[in-house]
Amino acid sequence: MFLTAKPIVYLLNMSKEDFLSDKKLPNEDKLMAAITHNGKHPTRVIRYSVEYEQEEAEDKSKSQIDTIIQSGY
Repeated sequence: MFLTAKPIVYLLNMSKEDFLSDKKLPNEDKLMAAITHNGKHPTRVIRYSVEYEQEEAEDKSKSQIDTIIQSGY
């Protein structure tokens, strides 16, 4: 019996300011290299901000909730 490979989704929680400015986190390149094993394992990384999602629930323009939900299926 073989087990199926399931895609891995990583959620990268950042501050509201960093999320809205789309700037990289200080160690984001190293983090991405570690997560993907230097590009050998395809993964999905979703950048989001819990702070933004809580405060701006009515503004859906940059909300990542739908993306997170769809990636889980």
